[in-house]
Amino acid sequence: MQASFEKLAIAGLLSILSTAAGAQSIRPECKTFPDKIGCTCALNNGGWMSPGGRVVYSTIGKPPINGGQVNQAFINCMARVAHGRRG
Repeated sequence: MQASFEKLAIAGLLSILSTAAGAQSIRPECKTFPDKIGCTCALNNGGWMSPGGRVVYSTIGKPPINGGQVNQAFINCMARVAHGRRG
């Protein structure tokens, strides 16, 4: 009885983890980036990619130090993903 409960618990946990991971689909242009999820969150929420596609910016417009706006949608996306990883 104990062994079947453990198998059921493991199956449930794997189901929850795969749902959390699948909720954020990686954008094709982000597949070569080291931080695929950060890249996807940035591009899905108003960020932009540098010419040549080597750098992704999560800000809206210019960097905040040069008068751009902090992208709260990007921050929220990253927080949701991080929360899903811990959960």
